[in-house]
Amino acid sequence: MLRSYYGQHDNMFRTSVAGTAAGIEATAAVSFHSAYRNPQRFENRGTISRRHGSGRSSKITEEVKRIVEAQMQLDDVTTATQLRRLLAQQREGNKVKRFEWCQEYQQDNFENVIWTDESSIQLETHREGRAAERLANPLNQSLVILLQQRPKHPVKVHVWGAISVNGPAPLCMFDGIMDAPLYVKILDTTLLPFIARKFPSSHRFMAAHRFMADNDPKHTSKLAQQFLKEKHVNWWRTPAESLDLNPIENLWHELKQYMRGEVKPKNKEELINEIKAFWRTVTPQVCVKYNRHLK
Repeated sequence: MLRSYYGQHDNMFRTSVAGTAAGIEATAAVSFHSAYRNPQRFENRGTISRRHGSGRSSKITEEVKRIVEAQMQLDDVTTATQLRRLLAQQREGNKVKRFEWCQEYQQDNFENVIWTDESSIQLETHREGRAAERLANPLNQSLVILLQQRPKHPVKVHVWGAISVNGPAPLCMFDGIMDAPLYVKILDTTLLPFIARKFPSSHRFMAAHRFMADNDPKHTSKLAQQFLKEKHVNWWRTPAESLDLNPIENLWHELKQYMRGEVKPKNKEELINEIKAFWRTVTPQVCVKYNRHLK
């Protein structure tokens, strides 16, 4: 705003309307510091615009900007934590590990892998149009920013799910933050019966299935590790912070798009019912399609 004002009023500095910084401050309604500094800058350089390239350089590279923009176009409710996890995949150390992992499992068909993950499905605000916010800029009254209307504290339903080429496990819904005890309880009541049904030989031979869970602290906790060992669950490790190596992430994305674009629930009860209805459409054939994501 300041540069725009002075850019439109260069004659103020040529003719010196008030002759002093205090006079300019009163005339232009700007701070005394700006009124004192900008005439000197104009006298020395013929403009008060900031030099191109001056100031501290940005720590955000063009690659990071491209990744963030692509992700926000894909899902504009992506959180800062999710963006950090996504950008962490670009670390050189993780790139090497991911490349080595891909080489090792290049010929794998992943038919005995149980893909698991948690997600949060929030209740969207479905109003016609968007909110408009006009910037406080007295020199440019036409500058308007369109903002999508969102509640400050949206209603959310947290889910845990698992899929394999043999079909999905029952979907678990829970409130609050999942900790290690809750995670182990879900594994005990949902994962173990699923393994017994879909991978019956796993009781004696651990290699008959591979259980995939990321490296979240609750997944790697001593309590969870002890449970997996005692119950003979074969935890199949993947590289750290490799969200795109888990096909269930694509299923979560489709679920969120289904909620937002088709059913549009209006309250938490409808949200829960629609999530259940969507999960009933996840057949073994659908799971096979997502499993091919890695090929």
